[in-house]
Amino acid sequence: MTALVLVALACAAALFVLAPLRRPVAPPVWEAERELLLRARGTAYQALRDIELDHDTGKLGDADYAAFRARYRAEAVKALRKLDALATGVPTASRGAPAARGAPAPGTAEAGAGPGRGDTGAPC
Repeated sequence: MTALVLVALACAAALFVLAPLRRPVAPPVWEAERELLLRARGTAYQALRDIELDHDTGKLGDADYAAFRARYRAEAVKALRKLDALATGVPTASRGAPAARGAPAPGTAEAGAGPGRGDTGAPC
């Protein structure tokens, strides 16, 4: 009888100790946001590749190409900044844009962009 009680207590203790391992652990909230941002970044990159090809093959005019390129680059930069903020734990709003901190925005004349200064014209 004593052995049966000891076995029952051991089984109950084992179930109590192992119960957390059986429960599914919900992924952190930031992980879902990270997946969405990675998807947005990938979509923007793919769009940049597509419009580059369309422009090179003559399907897209220079004005439309420039407009689409600016739009998708801005989307990619936005996703990258949010990913960076998520990785460092700093809220995106408090980081500010380069122009808001007084520094020239990348790719502007003030930053020294242009032919011969590192601006290759590549999508990203």
